[in-house]
Amino acid sequence: MLRSMTGFVQERYKEDNLILFITIKTYNSRTLDVYLKINLPYVEIEKRAMRLIRNYIKRGRVECFLNIFFQKNEEMEIILNKQAIKKIADELKEIEMNSLFINLLEMPGFITVNPSQYLLSDSSVSFIEDSICKALEKLVKEREREGKEIEKEILKMAGYVEKLIDKIEERENYQINKIKRRIEKNIRWLKKLGKVEEIPKEEIFSTLRKVDITEEIVRIKTHLKEFKKCIG
Repeated sequence: MLRSMTGFVQERYKEDNLILFITIKTYNSRTLDVYLKINLPYVEIEKRAMRLIRNYIKRGRVECFLNIFFQKNEEMEIILNKQAIKKIADELKEIEMNSLFINLLEMPGFITVNPSQYLLSDSSVSFIEDSICKALEKLVKEREREGKEIEKEILKMAGYVEKLIDKIEERENYQINKIKRRIEKNIRWLKKLGKVEEIPKEEIFSTLRKVDITEEIVRIKTHLKEFKKCIG
């Protein structure tokens, strides 16, 4: 089945204490090139997600974004780089604290969350893996739907080419006969003038062979047949 190379899916999945946002984009590419980004450092989830993507998609550029959020964060441990914050605050006393705070939030390493609090249970890992599969299945169906529309358009254009080939074949026979009559007429005229003694048939054959496109027509018919077989 013909599939579109481009695709997009964005889904939200929810468990008891877990919310997962998945965004997957695909683009045209001759090889499989996967870019995966997760907002929290889960190596095991990254490995499983990469494996699933490669199982569902065989070719193209794939961009996958996984954002994992926990609903209950009352006991979240915030880690502040107090020494760095104090040093910057001392150096920038004239800057308003609100502006300083916003800038610190944007700088990496100043405010972090202890990742050890978010060790995923086996059920949560299975939930994330199943959610990724659902999103990939939806993406594949969307690409197949678009592929059907592309296939219709391609077959439509192939039909136009076949009609043009029929017209070309009709025109070819007419054109060859027309050129042949013109050559014979010119030779008769030359004979009357005493320029030639007999009709040079080899020259007629050589000229007609140059305008003969039978080989090209057979070739394009063969290509069209194989092309329709590939996408059928």
